[in-house]
Amino acid sequence: MSDAFLHLLPAEGASATSISSSLPPSIKLLHEASRPLNKAGETRVFYAEGKIYATVVVGKGEGDEPIRVAVGKGVKSLRDAGAKGLVEVDSPGKGHAAGEFTHLKT
Repeated sequence: MSDAFLHLLPAEGASATSISSSLPPSIKLLHEASRPLNKAGETRVFYAEGKIYATVVVGKGEGDEPIRVAVGKGVKSLRDAGAKGLVEVDSPGKGHAAGEFTHLKT
């Protein structure tokens, strides 16, 4: 069972509507209330229901590198916030790249 969740957002339109339905509604509201700038690499960490959630904006670029960079930032933020167990990653597309770097960072 994961105690930490990472959600990757596209740089364009990184709003509550692009946040996965797998996240609690409270996290969606907190993300919007944090007034995100939607810049590449922007990371937000939230605490709810005894779990840690992070959202990271994925930058534009060639191949899988932007996803790897975003996952690296997200996993590091979650670890810094105290996540000790598994990190569950919700990546819109390019799941292989996200999983690959999650494995390298943990």
